[in-house]
Amino acid sequence: LTHLKRTHSTIAVIMTEDKKRFRDDNAPEGAAAEEEDLENPSESSSRILAKFDADRARDAEAESEAHHHHRCPTAGREHAYDEERYSNDTCRSPLYSPSYCHYCRRSLAGNGDGTPKRFGSRKSSSLAHDVVLYSKKTSCDSDGVQIAIDHVGFALRVGSGCLPTTCRGEEALAREEEGARHVLRNISGIHDAGRLLAILGPSGAGKTTFLNILGGNLKHTSGQIILNGEEACSPTDITEISAFVHQDDCMLSTMTVKETILFAAHMRLPYSMSNSKKAQRANNAICLLGLKKCQDTIIGSTIEGTRGVSGGERKRCAIATELLTNPSIVFLDEPSSGLDAYAAFSLGSVLKTLCHLGKTVVMTIHQPSSDLYDLFDDMLLLANGQTVFWGPSSQSVEYFCHLGYSCPPFCNPCDYFFLHVLNMTAASNPADDMRLEQLHEAWRQSASNKQIELNLQQKITESSITIKDIVLLRLKACVPFWTKLSLLTKRGFKHFFRNRMLLPSRLLQALLSSLVAIAVFWDVSDNQTGIMARSGVLFYFAANTLFSSVLSVLSAFSSERSVFIREYSNGAYSVFAYFCSKILVEYPFQILIPILVAASSYFAVGLAGDSCSFLVFCAALVLVNLCGTNIGLMLSSGFRDVSIALSLAPLFVLPLMLFSGFFISYEDTPFYVAWIQAISPVRYAFAALMQNEFDGLELHCTPSQLIPSGIPGVDICPIENGSTYIELYGYNLLDTSTCLIMLGTLLLASLLMAYFTLFVTAAKSRGKSLMCFSTYFHN
Repeated sequence: LTHLKRTHSTIAVIMTEDKKRFRDDNAPEGAAAEEEDLENPSESSSRILAKFDADRARDAEAESEAHHHHRCPTAGREHAYDEERYSNDTCRSPLYSPSYCHYCRRSLAGNGDGTPKRFGSRKSSSLAHDVVLYSKKTSCDSDGVQIAIDHVGFALRVGSGCLPTTCRGEEALAREEEGARHVLRNISGIHDAGRLLAILGPSGAGKTTFLNILGGNLKHTSGQIILNGEEACSPTDITEISAFVHQDDCMLSTMTVKETILFAAHMRLPYSMSNSKKAQRANNAICLLGLKKCQDTIIGSTIEGTRGVSGGERKRCAIATELLTNPSIVFLDEPSSGLDAYAAFSLGSVLKTLCHLGKTVVMTIHQPSSDLYDLFDDMLLLANGQTVFWGPSSQSVEYFCHLGYSCPPFCNPCDYFFLHVLNMTAASNPADDMRLEQLHEAWRQSASNKQIELNLQQKITESSITIKDIVLLRLKACVPFWTKLSLLTKRGFKHFFRNRMLLPSRLLQALLSSLVAIAVFWDVSDNQTGIMARSGVLFYFAANTLFSSVLSVLSAFSSERSVFIREYSNGAYSVFAYFCSKILVEYPFQILIPILVAASSYFAVGLAGDSCSFLVFCAALVLVNLCGTNIGLMLSSGFRDVSIALSLAPLFVLPLMLFSGFFISYEDTPFYVAWIQAISPVRYAFAALMQNEFDGLELHCTPSQLIPSGIPGVDICPIENGSTYIELYGYNLLDTSTCLIMLGTLLLASLLMAYFTLFVTAAKSRGKSLMCFSTYFHN
């Protein structure tokens, strides 16, 4: 009786919940059945349980049909399954079960939003869809760019840089010299538009090298790169339609995240676009990459000791600046470095959104999580510079399963590949080398590789748009020179004033220079010993001004050099625009500081007190200080390492000081080093200061300084007029005005040398040939 009561209660609850379903079948029969169920609970139980079994069998049959043929809610198209591929239980894993869409990598029994059920609900996956970065989709976005790689290789000749190769494929490798270290060998594959390709491999496998070749950053490679069925004739064909996010983030440490992205928007977006739209796109990029909370925080630098955003936020800021231009291809080098699992997955969701917009996304990654791995459409697995697997990432487990490497259930396939397939000991092991060679040979003989080779021969492409059409459809920035100059100058002043050590250190240096001059040469006398004191203080001002300006500019610009190279390589601005902005930022302070030094110490030392002499003194110091600024810019532009530039600076400055005329007279200088005098700004500054000080200066002698003339009671004062002294030592070979003109000439010459050095450095960073005529006129 108790059992019947429980059964009756259970049946009543079930009938209440499914009342509508029973009545829809047949209303009169449903009512009669309900009355009969209440009178005979035991029979009702058997009948309802039997109906539930029938319903479950019907649902199972429908689910089975869905496994074989379903319509993916994410891709919006139907995909079929092969029963035989899942016949082997060793090939099964939660990622690759029949309930998982093999094509779209989405679970059929998911969460309703296309997210695999085993991962649970992903709020972060919807982040990419909450903000629209681009206002509309252009015609070039719909077709995208297909990248085909035909036997690409790269080799380094030991001790001689890269090995240029003009042949392709096996012929190129056969002709390379012995001693060449092959970084990449015969990489071939096709990556379609609208898909995310992840390049994986152990350290030293050639991931970054291969990405740089695809991005047009490396020359002297073998093979060819085909874009939409057309061979890329030059790296410019790729760089004009792509964006490259480097592993190292080069940004000014004093700028905030919002200022960095907004600066890139004004520099790289079309000039015809309004400032409000540029600001809106920058704000969309900030929201898209989750930088809203830190948009007003400075970037910071661990080298300079300024705290700023985290490493992950720096990486996302660098990506945001590249996504502003709506590139057709996006290359990313280790974008997940320094990110936690959640931040890496959020970033992967953003990249997946770009693929849905028709972008071609290629990135290298070291060790992705299982969630991030699930976002990959295609995967290229490299080892020792050769292909181990290239194809849909959903087929990777099955491929290695057929080779005898079965990924166990509930295991991250990427972890399994690195730990059990590509594992190599630190020391050279013949067994490891043999296993890798077997994997390379297995890929060469695989059906997938043969199909790739066939498609490469036929140059099959699904896109109907050419690269030339994409370039024409893309709106050029065409930002006027004066606008770029204004933006760069504003940013330069912000960086200068926000740097807590830059301006204070220069003011402190000027103060110490004045204090030293006052302490040593206070109130010099007009007697014979005062001649040497006046000469010494004038040389001190000229030499110290040159040396201090060289070192201050050299150390300050070295921190900006990498930022300039990166932005110039991305086409943000020209070398001339940046150089002019740098001059506009540096010169006002380099003019002001010598004047402050002169005003604080000139009269205290006791030099000529008229205003005209003071103005000439200031002019000479300003000109020699600007010459030192140009020399510092030249040295910091030519050397990447600031320590090397600092060590070489004295080699450039000391000879200019040595042949200034203070240590050795002009007449006694050997002829083979006399040319150093002609290019020494210290010489002209010192000569101008000496004439400015000693012309018309009356000197006297103390009794101890008089020289007997041989006539009793008549003594001679050696030098009674300053003009006699400058004539004696040859300081008047050039008059004051001529010396100032020569200083101005050296200023212009050193300015041109600094610009040329910066230009050559920038051209080499973009791989331009210095012997090519167009390098100097198409900047």
